[in-house]
Amino acid sequence: NKAFSEGNFPEAIAHFTQALLQDPQNYILYSNRSACYASLQNYQKALEDAEKCVELKPDWSKGHTRKGLAYYYLELYSESAASYQKALDLDPENSNTKLELSKVQAKTAGNPLAELFSGQNLAKMMTNPTTSEYFTQKDFLNMLNELHKNSQMANNCMNDPRFMDCIGVILGMEDNKTHSAQPNHLETSQAEEYKRLGNQAYKRKRYEVALDYYRRALELEPEEIVYINNIAAVYLGLKDYDKCIQLCDQAIQKGRESQADFSKIARAYARKGLAQEQKGLIEEAIISTKASLIEHSDPKTKNQLKSLEKTKQQQEEKAYLDPSLARKSNSEATECFNKGEFPKALSDYSEAIKRDPQESTYYTNRAATYMKLMEPNKALEDAESAIQIDPACLEAHIRKGNAHMVLKEYHKAMKSFEEGLKVDPNNQECKKGFQRVIKIISENNEFNNEKVKQALKDPQIQRLIGEPLVSKVLKELGNSTSYQDLSEDPSLEAP
Repeated sequence: NKAFSEGNFPEAIAHFTQALLQDPQNYILYSNRSACYASLQNYQKALEDAEKCVELKPDWSKGHTRKGLAYYYLELYSESAASYQKALDLDPENSNTKLELSKVQAKTAGNPLAELFSGQNLAKMMTNPTTSEYFTQKDFLNMLNELHKNSQMANNCMNDPRFMDCIGVILGMEDNKTHSAQPNHLETSQAEEYKRLGNQAYKRKRYEVALDYYRRALELEPEEIVYINNIAAVYLGLKDYDKCIQLCDQAIQKGRESQADFSKIARAYARKGLAQEQKGLIEEAIISTKASLIEHSDPKTKNQLKSLEKTKQQQEEKAYLDPSLARKSNSEATECFNKGEFPKALSDYSEAIKRDPQESTYYTNRAATYMKLMEPNKALEDAESAIQIDPACLEAHIRKGNAHMVLKEYHKAMKSFEEGLKVDPNNQECKKGFQRVIKIISENNEFNNEKVKQALKDPQIQRLIGEPLVSKVLKELGNSTSYQDLSEDPSLEAP
């Protein structure tokens, strides 16, 4: 969930997948992973997880909304509407679901005016000398896009003379000008249609069909690198990574020659990076992904780079592991420690940990060094790391207790020494440590009757005092009259 909230969707998917291996019947995990795939625009995967979520929990509205979203972006609008309607049936007051359903219904309801700007009419406008240039203007294309989304935009469009020129061309009412045919625009329109059909097939993983459409589009527009990128995407899906890389290089070269839009070249670099990652060429993948970001900054590509750099770091750490060299560094560090050369000892112990991070002894040794350098907080971190590796590591409990003592966290120190005595009930260092805690508290006047009465009302302290090992150590104090008096006070007995 943290990775998802930070926008690191690949990492979130990895965590959710790992969680599903432990709990394959958890419908919420499928729902969450579906959301991650949708954020990465992998709507087919998002749909698969959403369907599994609904299968496990058919009466949960969120699963149906996940299906509705995936179907929508797969352009399966009737299925999307049905899923959102099912979600509304289960949760009738959900305003977000109502909004999403209305959006799908608007898609399927049709928009007569927008339909004028499609098919043969679109080809006619794009070949007309007056209106063809409008289709190279970003604000005009945005206006048409909004019209397709919302028929209410018609009034605004009517105020634009370019729009009225287009209406004139469609209705055959344009000025009497000599129109020369421009087959390249017709070819562009047909190529885009092939691309659209290819995209639909690609989303459904019908790769051979998609490949055929993309190749047809490229035949009509051999200089358009978008189609080469699309073909490369198909080969990536088919796991033919070498072919994908070859096509990406071709798209990059052709894009340079034709001065193509930077974002198109960026996509080729990013896809090349994905193929290289699948081949295990992480260094090369990082280079390609960085090149993509130089061409065009894209959030998805930034996340791709973060994931690659993390993988590289993990590989380097794994390659650096060497238990024999770790033992050598530890031995050298111990020599320095015994000579009082603590900074050098710290460096060597750190090297031992890098070489073998699963050996608890190296952490306890470094913790002792940190204590000599008056850094108890870091010593505490190392002691806790050692305990995580080996809960029965006696030295770690002693180091932890000593660090808490320096930090004046006496109750925590008592707990650490108690844990050490559980490992070895006869350990003199733990016993002395525990006695030292009591002595310091007493010397600081914190062990007077009133304060102890308050402290001993704490359930955690009562449990500690009641532990046989702790009781034994306290009794060994012998000369602590205050403790003897307090231990006999009936008002402090545990409930």
